[in-house]
Amino acid sequence: MDYELNYRNKKVYYNLYFLGNDLLLVIHGGDLSHIGGYSTAYCVEDKWNIESNALPHHKDEVLAQMYVEPIAKQLHCSVHCVCGVHYDDLSKDQLIEFIEENKKLLKKILKDLEVQHGR
Repeated sequence: MDYELNYRNKKVYYNLYFLGNDLLLVIHGGDLSHIGGYSTAYCVEDKWNIESNALPHHKDEVLAQMYVEPIAKQLHCSVHCVCGVHYDDLSKDQLIEFIEENKKLLKKILKDLEVQHGR
């Protein structure tokens, strides 16, 4: 499953890969695709765990974490996201707007996953 978000005339790509029962999500784009951070959601003994990390001077794990937790809980599987989105000179207001656009996209992805996987 692949999605795109066009923000500030640059595309951000969201590629979802099912690996057995688990899901790998790769988010990249903007002015420069890269690996900036990751987040993993998994369940052990009925307790959900989230582990995230980022490279120095990056905040990409925040976006990754925004996606992994709700997807993992909906699909009842482990979800790992590698994220690298860079925009030159993004203001605080633009960052907030970008996050809001991602919230809308996440809702669409969750709806599509529900239709496709029945959960």
